[in-house]
Amino acid sequence: MTQEFTTHSHPITGLAYSPDGKQLTSTSQGRTSPQLTGESITWETMTGDVVFQHRSEDPWSSERNSWSCVAHSPDGSFVALGRTSSSKVTSKYSVQVRDAKTGNVLHELNGHKQAITKVAFSSDSKKLVSSSVDQTLKVWDPFTGKESYSFQEEAAVLCAAFSQDGLRIASGSDDKTVKLWAPAGHEARTIQANTSAIHNVTFDPQGRRIATVDRNTCRVLDVTSGVSLLKERRLTGYGSNARIAWSPDGKLLALGPLVLKAETREPDGPPLEGRSAPLDGRYEGTGTAFSPDGNCLAAVTEKGEVRVWERKTGQCLFKLSDVPEELLPGIQSGWQAVSHRRQLT
Repeated sequence: MTQEFTTHSHPITGLAYSPDGKQLTSTSQGRTSPQLTGESITWETMTGDVVFQHRSEDPWSSERNSWSCVAHSPDGSFVALGRTSSSKVTSKYSVQVRDAKTGNVLHELNGHKQAITKVAFSSDSKKLVSSSVDQTLKVWDPFTGKESYSFQEEAAVLCAAFSQDGLRIASGSDDKTVKLWAPAGHEARTIQANTSAIHNVTFDPQGRRIATVDRNTCRVLDVTSGVSLLKERRLTGYGSNARIAWSPDGKLLALGPLVLKAETREPDGPPLEGRSAPLDGRYEGTGTAFSPDGNCLAAVTEKGEVRVWERKTGQCLFKLSDVPEELLPGIQSGWQAVSHRRQLT
């Protein structure tokens, strides 16, 4: 039996597992007209129970939060979130660092001038990188909240990731390039990787390959040479916001609910419960994550739901979906946390 947990009132923008796989954090965007705030929610993966839920601090303020991306630190200490705080006249952009155990805000990292597109931790949790539409990458110390380095690019930076050894950062930009950086602020190489803007980039667990996604293509690049490995995968029905993730063993790639063999880019595993092949319409999902043991896959579906599947069987363990319309008036008036569950047949 699959359980459904109803929550987010706006499109989901990010997903991230905690390093022990026991929690899953999702983020969503908000808007000022009508006044509905985005939210960040941390769930227990075994039960779907809400652990933390964050909206606006002041329920009656005209200022509303949107959460664009999320990452858990590998040591389990922090959760980082890209935040936009908007009113009808101004917007502020920051990276919020929270205590993973209490949900309390530790640092508000200011410096970006436009929306934050991605946050990612180094494997030792000592560095945090953020990318932004303002054409910059910033590296932060999550323990102190201080900015360590800032990299200037020539186009909007849409994604970023650390290599496993923490010695390189890969960024993908609106100018169709992937750039490799040293965390000290030096550009190592530019790779003309794709034919359109790079919306997602990620290192494999061994740090030898980079997977990239643009509007309609998935490529795997060799880090040393920058050469595309084997064949590229054309993505029919995928929108530009689709997110990609490596399995912990580096053998699989997931684009939303589509799981591919990394070497051949062919589909892998049994059909996922509740999915039609290949896609139910155009896929615009903005979150994908393997559990740390690789046994489960979480992804945002076309309908804005977060589903968690068991990889071996394809069984949907639970789904987290949007708030029903009849519950929205209560959210608008009281901004109360909503966790409405029902059994699916």
